[in-house]
Amino acid sequence: TFDNAYCQISVCSPSRMSFLTGRRPDHSRVLNFIDHFRQADCGLTEGGVAYLGPTLRNVTVGGCEWGGAAPCGGSGDCCSICSEDERCGAWTYTHTNSSCMLKARSGARAADSGAVSGARGTLSTRAAWVSLPQHFKRAGWIALSSGKIFHTEEGGSGNTNPNLNGPGMPPNQDPPSWTPGLSMQRVNDVANMWDCKIGLPPSDPDACAVDADMSGAIASPLTTKQFCDR
Repeated sequence: TFDNAYCQISVCSPSRMSFLTGRRPDHSRVLNFIDHFRQADCGLTEGGVAYLGPTLRNVTVGGCEWGGAAPCGGSGDCCSICSEDERCGAWTYTHTNSSCMLKARSGARAADSGAVSGARGTLSTRAAWVSLPQHFKRAGWIALSSGKIFHTEEGGSGNTNPNLNGPGMPPNQDPPSWTPGLSMQRVNDVANMWDCKIGLPPSDPDACAVDADMSGAIASPLTTKQFCDR
């Protein structure tokens, strides 16, 4: 039991990035659970606004398990793609169709509740950071991810190859950090975020994996294995 415990910030992903990078959230400038330090540092963005300036090209930022009903952080990938293109001065990401429009300049603005827009960012700051496990991997150590760093329904680090794009957090638990094949690629298979219904028999697909109260006491200790870390 921890009697005097603290976290960097009351949001999961920025705290995890602190573990990976050794930097506080106010330094990483990641304050939500969908953007990450591998993306360009994009500064302030405009939500609910689409830029109407000249479009250089459209890029489809790949979907996520949440589907089109949630942004999933695709705007960070869109800004990263813009930042890789020297012709791009601004961008607009529309999450309803996963469209990333690269603009020569922002131009006029139009209200669009499904859009996020902003100026090109920079890849010369946090995107060049080396994570702590990545440092050990480079030194010849085996770096094994044995737990959840990021959820897998969001993935992608921003790349001009659309096949490598994904909305939000790094895929496969941030590949540069781990020895190939040793990241937990399918976190939701073992520790998902979906809701469950307490009281159903374990055979029911909607049942909770463990039927316990808030203190960790197992409801049926004779038939359910007790966890040692309760």
